[in-house]
Amino acid sequence: MPNYELLGLYQKYWSKIKDIRNGEGAQVEDPSLMKLSWPLLLKIHPCYHKQKVKLMIVGQQTGHWRYEKKMTLEGVRNWYGIDKRRATIHYAHFWKAIEILARGLNIRCNCRINPAYHSIVWSNLVRMDCAEGEGCRKGRPRRELAARLVKEVPLLPEEIRICRPDLVVFFTGPTSYYREMLELTFPGVSYEALGSEFDIRQLAKLTIPQMSAVAYRTYHPGALRKGWPDIFEKMASKIISDFHRCVAE
Repeated sequence: MPNYELLGLYQKYWSKIKDIRNGEGAQVEDPSLMKLSWPLLLKIHPCYHKQKVKLMIVGQQTGHWRYEKKMTLEGVRNWYGIDKRRATIHYAHFWKAIEILARGLNIRCNCRINPAYHSIVWSNLVRMDCAEGEGCRKGRPRRELAARLVKEVPLLPEEIRICRPDLVVFFTGPTSYYREMLELTFPGVSYEALGSEFDIRQLAKLTIPQMSAVAYRTYHPGALRKGWPDIFEKMASKIISDFHRCVAE
């Protein structure tokens, strides 16, 4: 079962996660380590496995996650489901965008709350955030620390392998910070524009070596303030039509 495989993956890196949060192995004193959150760790709902099209969303990073000094692995994983409910208030654009994609892909789940919560898998490119203050910028770990996290705790490629999505959409945008982390996570990734309606910064098809899922990168929905939600609906339509074309080939 994927959840057991994910548990094994996280157990493998749990000591390293704790070491990094404790500042071990840092080349220089890094004040952001003192306020580094626990990572986002997946726990898949059974609804995900019932979908004809399995969708995985990759966000930029956690935001104001958990900063307790001590947490158990299972406690961190359980927070995954709690935060998805909390997110409707704090990250409305993010989840609205997922709903638009899910609806267009006919992704459904018979549950009382929004089916997008349970019907998709959501992860992040940068696994941890840091509290505002010295060494942080908008909650982002400094670039050197984020690169260390990507290299020493390489969870995302393994999560994709275990979850086996058909479609992966990266809400990471074209900024140099997240592009660097994307290319560190997936060496050899290449970008292709989808027609002339959107430039390659707005919407790109990704080719990732050794990954069978069809993948795209676009802006984080929170950045699409002007013209929201119309512009994202157009992007989602383009993603879905190109995805179906790729699957049919």
